[in-house]
Amino acid sequence: PRPLWCSHARTRLRCIAVRFVSIISFSLKELKSLKGMIDGGPPEISGLSPYEGLPGSQICIRGKNLGIDQNDVMMLQICGQDSLHTMKWVSSSKILARVGNANRGEGEVRMVTRSGGRASHTMKFRVFIKQVQPLEESAVWVDETKTVPGRETIRNVALVTEEIDALGLRPTKKMDQDILERQFGTATSGNLRMENFDPKFYLLENYFDVTLDQLREGITNLERAKVDQEKKNEEMHRAHLYSLINCVSTLANLHVQLEEHKGEMAVTKIIGNKVSLAREKAESVFKDVLARKDTADATRNALSVLTRFKFIFFLPKQIDENMAKGEYSTILNDYTRAKALFKGTEVTLFKEVMDAVDDKMLRLRDQLRRRLIDCPTSFEEQSKLIKYLKILDASSDPAWDCITSYHCWLENCLFELQDDHCKRAVEEEKQAERFQLTDSSSRRLFVSQLADFLLAKLQVFWKLANSYNIQDEHYRQRQEDINQMLTLTINLSSWLLLNALVPKTLTHEVRAQYSEQFAQWPPIPSGETKTLMVFSLKTLRKLICSLLDLQLSQQHVQPLIELCHTVRLSSISHSIVATIQLVFQLHTKENWALEYLEKGATKTMLPDLYENEISECVSNIREELSSSGFNGDIDMFTGEQSRETLIDLAVSLVYSIKKTMDELLNLRKGADGQVTPKRLLISICNLEYILGHSLKRIAHRLREASFKYTDVVYEKSRAKVLSYRGHLVEVYLSLRHSAVMPIVRSATYTMVPEEDVSDWAKELLMSVVLAQSELAVNAPQLASECIRALVGTSMQGVVTHLAQSPPRGETACAQCVIDLSAIEGALNPFLSLDTKTLLNAYRAEMVPVLDQGKLVRCISTMRSNMRVAMESLEAAGVEISGENADESDV
Repeated sequence: PRPLWCSHARTRLRCIAVRFVSIISFSLKELKSLKGMIDGGPPEISGLSPYEGLPGSQICIRGKNLGIDQNDVMMLQICGQDSLHTMKWVSSSKILARVGNANRGEGEVRMVTRSGGRASHTMKFRVFIKQVQPLEESAVWVDETKTVPGRETIRNVALVTEEIDALGLRPTKKMDQDILERQFGTATSGNLRMENFDPKFYLLENYFDVTLDQLREGITNLERAKVDQEKKNEEMHRAHLYSLINCVSTLANLHVQLEEHKGEMAVTKIIGNKVSLAREKAESVFKDVLARKDTADATRNALSVLTRFKFIFFLPKQIDENMAKGEYSTILNDYTRAKALFKGTEVTLFKEVMDAVDDKMLRLRDQLRRRLIDCPTSFEEQSKLIKYLKILDASSDPAWDCITSYHCWLENCLFELQDDHCKRAVEEEKQAERFQLTDSSSRRLFVSQLADFLLAKLQVFWKLANSYNIQDEHYRQRQEDINQMLTLTINLSSWLLLNALVPKTLTHEVRAQYSEQFAQWPPIPSGETKTLMVFSLKTLRKLICSLLDLQLSQQHVQPLIELCHTVRLSSISHSIVATIQLVFQLHTKENWALEYLEKGATKTMLPDLYENEISECVSNIREELSSSGFNGDIDMFTGEQSRETLIDLAVSLVYSIKKTMDELLNLRKGADGQVTPKRLLISICNLEYILGHSLKRIAHRLREASFKYTDVVYEKSRAKVLSYRGHLVEVYLSLRHSAVMPIVRSATYTMVPEEDVSDWAKELLMSVVLAQSELAVNAPQLASECIRALVGTSMQGVVTHLAQSPPRGETACAQCVIDLSAIEGALNPFLSLDTKTLLNAYRAEMVPVLDQGKLVRCISTMRSNMRVAMESLEAAGVEISGENADESDV
């Protein structure tokens, strides 16, 4: 055992040497610091080289008083980023440092030293960002979400900061840093790990609001923490005691060998031998370790390559997964990145992977094309598919393929929509026959859904057409084809609607072209036609306005405008035909009760009922006659054919009263029953009321309902009603004439009365009186016209009969002259000038043989015997004379 004093001496000597070295080092530092403070002042930065660069670039900072050594520099910031850890102090006028991960733009270079404080002059350094490629090295960390395609997920890593609570009081508030800097300056810090730590700074920064008792508690916590730290150090020394003992034993052995082998050569030899033995031992010991290290390095390098390029190896699997999810943009971004990295590579492994990726991209292209053609979606989705296909195959034209396939898909959908609703309509018809119902909901639903379908899908088609833009010689032809496809789709829609609503209006060419595709709709229930037409008209007008709002031209929607015109005309026609039938049914409501009007006119309730039906019809067609106001709306009266059709329909509506009266008067062909004079007269009076009052009001209502050419309708209708009135008057006169003619034919003069007028003449006058009384009761306004006509025809019949069977003998001739003179005298107010001339001419041959006295006696006898009849005729004659006077005044 060595003497104990030797160990103590060595330990003491070692401590003295360490203390001496520390004192010398400290003195040198203090001298340098003092020299720096004496020689200069605060740091001054006068230049940067270079003055701009990428993040991670090394720059040279030049100036004065840049510190006395590496440890003298306390803070160095370039563009707001800490560069102290990369700084290399060269001299007090030159420092080398690297730029941190700064943002693009200019920033200041700031510096703080212990000897001089904060720099008084700063310079600006400009940072520009260069996109780092995936295989390029960079001095700083690169965010791949901005430099590598397909890495779109941004991961934000939170900054982890550790705050040390030395006193264990868990402070909640901190003092403002500006106040602390003004109090202590920037040379001190409250960071426990910094060399410039100041306890006062730390206490004020973290515990400025605690009480004195809390500070005492903190001191207790601090002492307890110190004791705990000493225990930890002791435990650490205990755990490494064996290593410490080995170190001490090794030093003792070295000391013994140094004392035994005196001299420098001996020491060198010992050391050389020890080194040789150590190297041999190290080689033997670490040979296997180094071999394993080489293997591990090779494996690590291989794993590094796999990790570095794992993107390309996992790309086929990612493509399949993204295809199943429908994330095509991610696939294309990864594929673009892979082509940029490995296009034209000579590495066999990468070639095989890229071949597999290319095969999957071909499958993706086929899948996208099928989806684009077979399953049309929204415009945004189709635009994406077109863009993806264009990226996959730049030489193709997916936009044109999409437009053509979309057009064919539209046509198929229209036919399918027609077939579905036609089947429903057939089923509804069967149920209606079974339960005696009337329903056209399937047609209404078809019109509504077809309009909604066109509005939604044509909008997509129109956007696709407007977005189609190619720069080649086919562009103009393609635009014409697009317009033709759009027009054809709208034409087909209008034909399908016509086939459902008004199939008779379809042209022969259209029927022949789509004979197999057009469905056979069941007939529309008569009670639902008007409602269906009005609903369809409103729906079509709304559809046209919406399509025009989408910037479709008038030429594109012209088929729908013409369809709207056809539906309007058909609806008007149906309303008028239905009203004509209703007017015809008015014959069941006629009660023949007379209403006496002013000026002796009469009528029944039939004209009022007739006028009400027509007024209601005019109100019903007001919607069809009015214009919707959209650009290009067709006026119903613009076309000559349409105008003539509407005028004819209106005239037939007004003239529909004829069928009603024919039914009332049994004037129809094959009608059973006889015509009564009374009903004839009442019907003629009703017609006169219609001519004088109803027609004007009907024309006014038509004008209010936007029906043009009402004057033409009024004139044509009036002419037809007047003609029909004349016909009824002729029928009445023919009835009365048929009653008079037997009397006229009884004038044979085989027997001549004594001093009196013949019986046939009296009967003739009585028949006229009967007609006059009938007219006075039923149709006073017709008395003058009808009696004159009746008397005229009767006298012509008398003259004709007498000319054919003239009286024989003087007595017979004289009696004939007496009879004619008596008739002429009684009916003088009703005889026209032509009739009087005819009578005078016939009597002129017989006047020489006439006994004037007998003539007077016979006429006097007749008047006395027929006094009442004569007074009636005279009163009627006075009225007729007054009417003639009024007509002369007019």
